[in-house]
Amino acid sequence: MLIYAKSQGKQTLKEHTDQCLAKYNELKLCYPDSLTERDWKILRWAILFHDFGKIDAHFQNKIRKVIGEEVLPVTGNEYPHNYLSPAFLDFDFFYNTVGFRNKEMGMLVKIIFYHHAREEISGFYIEGLQDYIKSTLSKRWELVKAKYGNQLPAGVSSTLNTEFTIFLGFNDDRWLKDSLQERYMKMKGMLNRIDYCASAGLKEIEENPYDQDGKLLSEKTESYMEKQGFQLYPVQSYLQQHSGENVIVQAGTGSGKTEGALLWLNGRKGFYTLPLKASINAIYKRINQSIGYTSAAVLHSDAASVYLEWAKSEGKNEEQALEKYQTAKLFATPFTVCTVDQLFRFVYKANGTEIAAATLACSNLVIDEIQMYSPELIASILYALHLISDMGGHFCIMTATFPKVLLYLMRKRKIPCPDPQKLPNFHSNVPYRHRIKLLFGKEFPLEQICKQAQHRRVLILVNRVTRAQEIQGKLEEIGVEANILHSRYLRKDRRILEAAIQHFAPNDIHQGHGSGIWISTQVVEASLDLDFDVMYTEMCTADSLLQRMGRVYRHRLYDLGKEPNVYILVNRDIGNYPHNIIDPELYQYTLNAIQEYDGCLLYESDTHDDKSDLMDLVYDPIKNSKILKSKYCKSIREKYCKFINERMYEKTNNEVKFRDINSITVIPKNVYEQLQENGVMKQLQMQLRNPERIKRLKAREKIWDYTITVPNMGLDIEKSKMLFYDHSQIYLYNGDYKFDPKTGKGAGLINKYKSKKDQDNFNCIW
Repeated sequence: MLIYAKSQGKQTLKEHTDQCLAKYNELKLCYPDSLTERDWKILRWAILFHDFGKIDAHFQNKIRKVIGEEVLPVTGNEYPHNYLSPAFLDFDFFYNTVGFRNKEMGMLVKIIFYHHAREEISGFYIEGLQDYIKSTLSKRWELVKAKYGNQLPAGVSSTLNTEFTIFLGFNDDRWLKDSLQERYMKMKGMLNRIDYCASAGLKEIEENPYDQDGKLLSEKTESYMEKQGFQLYPVQSYLQQHSGENVIVQAGTGSGKTEGALLWLNGRKGFYTLPLKASINAIYKRINQSIGYTSAAVLHSDAASVYLEWAKSEGKNEEQALEKYQTAKLFATPFTVCTVDQLFRFVYKANGTEIAAATLACSNLVIDEIQMYSPELIASILYALHLISDMGGHFCIMTATFPKVLLYLMRKRKIPCPDPQKLPNFHSNVPYRHRIKLLFGKEFPLEQICKQAQHRRVLILVNRVTRAQEIQGKLEEIGVEANILHSRYLRKDRRILEAAIQHFAPNDIHQGHGSGIWISTQVVEASLDLDFDVMYTEMCTADSLLQRMGRVYRHRLYDLGKEPNVYILVNRDIGNYPHNIIDPELYQYTLNAIQEYDGCLLYESDTHDDKSDLMDLVYDPIKNSKILKSKYCKSIREKYCKFINERMYEKTNNEVKFRDINSITVIPKNVYEQLQENGVMKQLQMQLRNPERIKRLKAREKIWDYTITVPNMGLDIEKSKMLFYDHSQIYLYNGDYKFDPKTGKGAGLINKYKSKKDQDNFNCIW
């Protein structure tokens, strides 16, 4: 009578537990100081007992059916195995022999009981569970003991108990203490990580940080810079010297902050976060190809496609791509470039999110471009930094435009961070890049733009997609062709457009002569490495405005005399309350500040920085006391306080909405019909039924290439049925889509509304 744990390979419970214990030993060897010896002991006992509930006949029959063995007789309702496992704990042994107290016993029970996120439990459910353990599982246990009694480890109770249920709640006010929550999250997250890595068959729970040539990422970064003939820039020297500390660095374009962050990691396990997937892919490619560190990983919602592309370019097979993706998802790689969404869900304290907290407690985290997040997301990041720092991790925040109010809030919350007076600010060796000019009115001067575009590369940046399409249409009416890029293109077409705009205006001092017009939204603010000659932009907040300036004369010294290369249209196109696309208060603070620089050439150096001064006039509580009473600051505080007061497991993992975005994924009707007509739909449906996981994954990735994420408001979308496969979250959009992949031309998604009222509401906002 074998007791199975996994159907794959007919793995027994003992084999799986032994593999988990091996991973435990690996983890303890890597991070011996991340837990106290007492907590390492609790974790080891949790590993020994976490799957004991699989002895239950209901669970055994699931595996027996798969492997073709005779099923066992069963009675009673089925309960998840993790809810049964604590019944096998011998409480007397743990109190009297191991020396656990009530608090530690409760911790052990909770870690085992909740190691999978299952059904919500209640008093009625607990009563049924207790009855099942007493009446049914106990009988099964007698049979198992008769067979394996002399092989059972110490601490296993000869008689199953139900007293463990008194430890299941988190309602005691002691569980609002950070120290208790952090201790639990570390151990629970480590158990999950150990369990998942063992189940996935990973050779190592922590991949070797030394690359194929035996060098660390920091060493390869230095070697790369030496080959390029570069000496360490000031920001790089600073970050290298402050490795192992929490740091905040302001560093302008061309100052070398990315390489500086890699030096700050100094070979330790690291995560590098960015707001946008395009930026993440670019950094990953740079580290993987230019620096040559092949052990790097990438992780975001489209990461599978990145690995499939990697396999294709490197001559690897698809199984290797899937293995690399799986390793990244289990946080086993030494360096990962990712979105904050992949890491910080644990701030909501939902079951199943602790694995990231436990990993970050032993890691070093880089937050790039923190100002680009919404106030709610910033609150999530700050609270995560608070927990990570308490648990032993370190962070590096770096950006060209740091809002100093965040430093004020961090210090208020006692997050370990630098003194405001010692906040370093680094610059490139190009002191002048931008002369600005304010334009007051409703519209851009299109005739002036067209004239400049005859001999220069001109970028028009707007705040809304519909505005970008509108301007392209007006230019077409006067006979001028303009390219357009925004968020409402199919994923596959957006890749074409991103490649096209980078080819048109590359960040390359040898780019040569070029002319023409591109129109875009904020999707180019930080995601693409561009260098235009002239920019016309709608007014926005100071941080976004400075990011937009970074798309013009990126590394070039200003050489236009008195002529501006940045024109700012003050037209207040910010959406309508309560769905403003730009915060009205921040907009007004920025407008008040920017008027001081109208017509000026902005100076950027270590002795004086106009751009930092502009940011401070908006976000520094000393220079703008109103910021502390603003909606922006209030939103961060309120969300942060909610995290503090949230009890463990008040939310389920499915209830966590890390980004509070009212959006929906669709496929345009004409695109969907074309897939049906040309037979692609039939091929995809066949692939989705393929028993090979890699084939199904490739089919899903291809499907997502034909989708667009749009505002879930006003547009004519059929929400009654999902397309392609169950739980795809993809819906049919009854409007049209225009784009020709051969020419790279087309406006993208064409808005179609359910009613006139929806049209009016939509156009006021989006």
